[in-house]
Amino acid sequence: MYILKGKEPETLASCLIDGPERYKAIVWVYPLNYPQADNYIESGTSYLPGIENDYNCKFLTVNMKECSDGWKMKNWTVDYTSLKVNEFLDDSRWDDLPSILTNQAFKDPQPKSVKSKSSFSVRSTGPVDISLCTDWDIYNFPCYHIRIGGYEINVSERMSLENDSSYTENQTITNYKSSTKIISEDEWRHFEFSFSRNRSVILVDKTTSRTLVEYTDTIFEDLSYIFLVLQSEQTGVWKISENLFLSTNKAGISRMGPRISTPSKDLCISLFVASCNECIMIFFYMKGKHRSVLKYVEPTHEKWIEIKLKQESVPLSGIQIQVETTFVNKSKLVEGWWAIDDVRVCHENEMKISYLKLRSEMEFDRQMIDNISCQGINSSNRNLTKAEYDGIKTFPHVDVVTRDTSIKLSWNQENPHNIPIYYFLSYHGIDDCNTKLSNSVRFRSMGFLSSNCSEFKINNLIPKTKYNITIFTPIYKTRLYLRIDTLESDNITIEELPNNINIQPTNTSVNISWAKPSCNTRKGSLIYNLTITSPKYNINRNIESTNNSYNFNDLRPFIIHTIQITVARNVTMLTKGYQKIQYNFTTLPGGA
Repeated sequence: MYILKGKEPETLASCLIDGPERYKAIVWVYPLNYPQADNYIESGTSYLPGIENDYNCKFLTVNMKECSDGWKMKNWTVDYTSLKVNEFLDDSRWDDLPSILTNQAFKDPQPKSVKSKSSFSVRSTGPVDISLCTDWDIYNFPCYHIRIGGYEINVSERMSLENDSSYTENQTITNYKSSTKIISEDEWRHFEFSFSRNRSVILVDKTTSRTLVEYTDTIFEDLSYIFLVLQSEQTGVWKISENLFLSTNKAGISRMGPRISTPSKDLCISLFVASCNECIMIFFYMKGKHRSVLKYVEPTHEKWIEIKLKQESVPLSGIQIQVETTFVNKSKLVEGWWAIDDVRVCHENEMKISYLKLRSEMEFDRQMIDNISCQGINSSNRNLTKAEYDGIKTFPHVDVVTRDTSIKLSWNQENPHNIPIYYFLSYHGIDDCNTKLSNSVRFRSMGFLSSNCSEFKINNLIPKTKYNITIFTPIYKTRLYLRIDTLESDNITIEELPNNINIQPTNTSVNISWAKPSCNTRKGSLIYNLTITSPKYNINRNIESTNNSYNFNDLRPFIIHTIQITVARNVTMLTKGYQKIQYNFTTLPGGA
């Protein structure tokens, strides 16, 4: 994690986590005892490289207005009613849940209708209160009141809430005590509560997988939903799990969204999937009449997993991905359950970064800065390395060494804490002369690299090509943008050799011409040496030029000549004669 400070509204901190947790949700912890601290600070998540594409879709609304029209799939609909919508998320989708700030013991509570199972996350400077009410009118209908303190939970039944904000309340009906903190300001804690028609209510700590409350009462009999009220005596921050997704219960084949095309030659798509115990998913596209499988997904037992669909060398015109929903061993089951969510075009080497930003100018003291931390949603922050910098700097000078197929960049690393600093680099070739990008090898020469060293070497580049290069690291204020040309290739490619050679002799001369290589296939300068010989008649003539058309005069009629064309990048290499083409021709007969 990197802590950055500045007087103007800036990124306050950036967080990167390595290892298996890198794609899990990243949670931020900072002191809540500052007046309206949560109103001044906002968190967010981004991926490097960030790839904007019409194929990306999060299914945030029932009608999918935020997605392209092509996401209307046969027999697939957005699920917004099942209990799975409110299940606890421990992956990156948790980052997108909005935060709710509460404070004071009671102030204008807003009941939220929830189903018989719901999940929430919270951290607070003091005890928090959860009310489960049987009606929207929480002032006049019974509610269960669950108070979660540092080490203890108390459950009581409130018969009604009077207009003067005081309760008619029973004695505590059950409680739970713990040897470790249940609620903390220093760590997000995650809970799931459920109630059933057999009159029981259950509260589970998802962080420790412990059942904290299990109580039975007729108040929950025959209820399909209840009204949730969140409160806290001091400052608390909450996230309520509510995540829509696309699902189907029918086996079959459907197009998965619109046709996907990317400028990169390699395809990478990230998405979350889930399926029932007997349900499998096959992602594929048609290559002519043949099915090319991108991913075969075994049953996930209704648990969400993140997968990536990858394919090398896809056409720029794109492919139409399809998904087959079927059963294990071709079972004769009639219905199943398959789901997908949060589809986005990705990169194989991408890095996820979470950040804190200031919404407006706000001065924080030393204690505030010292107590900012980040962590994976299910892991502690004890092992994370923290680095602090006195100010946000501009990027240092970069030394560049260029070759025909590689570019090396290096700089002096500013690392006062002697800890790994991540650098990110993206590159993209420019094609100045080819308007038809579908066959442009330069345009599709792109990539993304990450490193904790102050050096990058980009390999497998196209000779004689301009590249836009961007370097980014959280410790510098701005990104560094460069445009660098690769050198000419020493070797002449097959595409650069003279082709469609046309030899037109007369009785005493010959014209030799050929088609120039296309701009896109040309990898550097070209110089030609043409030698015409006829040893029997002591003919040996030679021309060097960059043109693609030549005339030789004063030849003898009706004799065999040999023409040799040598191609190179420069005069020095021309003398070595590595690339040669040779033809024989006969001049025409002379006049009578």
